[in-house]
Amino acid sequence: MAGDNAFLTVQTFVFWSIALLLQRWVPGLPAWSVLVSTVYGVFSLMQLFQPYARWKLLLRGLLGYGLFFVVIQMVMGIAVAVVMATSTGG
Repeated sequence: MAGDNAFLTVQTFVFWSIALLLQRWVPGLPAWSVLVSTVYGVFSLMQLFQPYARWKLLLRGLLGYGLFFVVIQMVMGIAVAVVMATSTGG
């Protein structure tokens, strides 16, 4: 199970990396890649754990991705605050 989640996380990063490389020609692509990778990840989880109820898998997948996005935003906010604090201090 941990390997499956790691695989889906890597797939998400591949979607995002491709979108970042192509954003010069398609400006809104990074935002769309987040949506596409989330939908694809939840769909993959639903296929992977098929004996379970689909609504439970859908909610668990959405909760997992939601928590992931919240944590990423918090880490980025802290990183920006640290960079701004160290750059204005000198």
